[in-house]
Amino acid sequence: MSEPDLKKRTKAFALRILKLVDALPKTTAGRALSSQIVRSGTSVAANYRAACRAKSTADFIVKVGIVEVKDAELPQSMQRAMARQAEAEREKRAKIIHASGEFEASKMLTDAAREEIRHGVAGE
Repeated sequence: MSEPDLKKRTKAFALRILKLVDALPKTTAGRALSSQIVRSGTSVAANYRAACRAKSTADFIVKVGIVEVKDAELPQSMQRAMARQAEAEREKRAKIIHASGEFEASKMLTDAAREEIRHGVAGE
């Protein structure tokens, strides 16, 4: 792969990262994750360009050393924040589902009561 091709690919990757981040939720966990993803995803192109501008072999080695793979684990605090956010979302969905069921049940009871009133109370 040629140098111009790799530059174009790393720039395209950075742009895709930015689009991905726009699609993440605007929650505390989403913003924290977005920030980390932007830093990591856009640094590839920046580090590659810096390595290409190296003045000597030694300078190139130093700049490429920055690019080496680092620990990709999320910090525990971020994992806990994401877990809390996910739990809150699950609870919210459960409450909505429960409330929807209660609403439907109340509509059915109302309809049944109207039917009883219209046709007389059973047993009379």
